[in-house]
Amino acid sequence: MLDVPEEIAALEVKLEGAAGAGSLNLLDYTPEPAASVYQKYTISLADFAAAGLTFNDLKIPFALWNPKDSNSNNVGGNILIDNIYFEHAN
Repeated sequence: MLDVPEEIAALEVKLEGAAGAGSLNLLDYTPEPAASVYQKYTISLADFAAAGLTFNDLKIPFALWNPKDSNSNNVGGNILIDNIYFEHAN
């Protein structure tokens, strides 16, 4: 779950393996409301694979990159993160 400041209009979620990386714009996904200030995002690992990630020898299992404002300028801010996990869907 994340709390992303309103001034951030684009934010990449990145997973990286030895043979490639997958990067997605978090704000392309619709969050579900969660407790307190957080929003719950659910992103399929298949989306990362479609973005070029191979899961062999995963080096960076989760990273947030390139926060941008609505004018595509880099912007800083405090992003709160809680309860990140990988889940196998049946």
